[in-house]
Amino acid sequence: MLRALAVLGPCCSLWYVLGALSNRIGAPSITGIILAGALTGPSVLDVLSKAHSQALLPIEHACLAVIALAAGLELSWDDIAPKQHQVLWVTAGVILGSWIAVFAAVLLVFPAVAPALPALQTAPVLAAACLTATLALARSPASAISVIQETKASGPYCSLVLSVTVIKDAIATDEAVWTATGMARMVLAPLARVTVAASLGFVAATLLLAARPARAGRLAVVQRLAQRGAVSRAKPVLRLLPAMAVACLVFGLAELLNTEPLLGCVTLGIVLRNAEVIGALGGSSDRTPTSGSHGGRSQAPDIRAGLSTALSGISLVFFGLVGAHLEMQSVASLMPLAGALVAARILGIALGAWLGAQAGAVGPALRRHLWRGMLTQAGIALGLVRVVERRFPEWGPALPAVLAGSVLINLLIGPVLFKVGG
Repeated sequence: MLRALAVLGPCCSLWYVLGALSNRIGAPSITGIILAGALTGPSVLDVLSKAHSQALLPIEHACLAVIALAAGLELSWDDIAPKQHQVLWVTAGVILGSWIAVFAAVLLVFPAVAPALPALQTAPVLAAACLTATLALARSPASAISVIQETKASGPYCSLVLSVTVIKDAIATDEAVWTATGMARMVLAPLARVTVAASLGFVAATLLLAARPARAGRLAVVQRLAQRGAVSRAKPVLRLLPAMAVACLVFGLAELLNTEPLLGCVTLGIVLRNAEVIGALGGSSDRTPTSGSHGGRSQAPDIRAGLSTALSGISLVFFGLVGAHLEMQSVASLMPLAGALVAARILGIALGAWLGAQAGAVGPALRRHLWRGMLTQAGIALGLVRVVERRFPEWGPALPAVLAGSVLINLLIGPVLFKVGG
């Protein structure tokens, strides 16, 4: 572990530089970080070997836990409630459109590419198509937030895109569990896995909120010291540390119980963000709409400030390690298939978003551009790719390489189209 950490330090420096260069030329920094990770990984320079990557797996899991927590924290009922009709219709349209389009694309192109995927010749083609279509649902809240912060954008377009994005990611994680477990062959097992994972997140959030008064007293001295200098800039991160630690604990427990850690961490974030609403539903009488709304929003600046500070370093490590896992030779040779999946996904999202916006009575200006904010994939999608790779080793590196290649393409074109659309 120590040797792997010693190698990780210089690699992070290189990942940071190439990420900054990527940002300079107009591409997302995480694209450069992923490519830099692939450069240092075993498929190219082998600086970060497979043994090192295996030793760093706990760190990768911790980063993924915080990314999933951040996704859940973006889902605020106070923001969704006024437009819940639009959110539900657009979410349903995008899910159905992208799933059907990618599922059909896999079935149509599979006969042509089957020789390149020998490991899949004996595997159920329908299962591979279902899993690929399900992973196509995943979106990147972190990328959306990054573009919004960069352009200082706000308004109904950004709010609707963020709401649909986070809900769709939670559903994608849920559906990936169902598909990966065998769909028709098993019903109770995947349902139990989803229930346990969501319950872990809910219970952890409840305990964290219950411990908040005592924690506030113990941190009073630290908060007084945090009023000046460099410590002041670290104050939002200090407030987030308990939630980050609990997210890592939820992730570890979910892995130990063989449930879905991503869903558990997303649930944790959702409950933390909507504690007042959940308390009111549970029978608490001290929440009025005004006080609840104010209470929910009063924490938002600290949450967003802490995440914007912490996620930059967390994303650097996570996306660099994800890049190091990529089999670049497989990705390059299978890029035509990845491109076909991307094209099918864009077509399905555009059609589904338009139909959902029509049904939800979204204004014509938003309706025309809404699909452009739904394309980027990153943390959740790549995390699910890693889940597929670990859960189906008999499929070899080919299918994860195709999925990772499609995520990379979406990661490159998504933020640009989001900027244009916004």
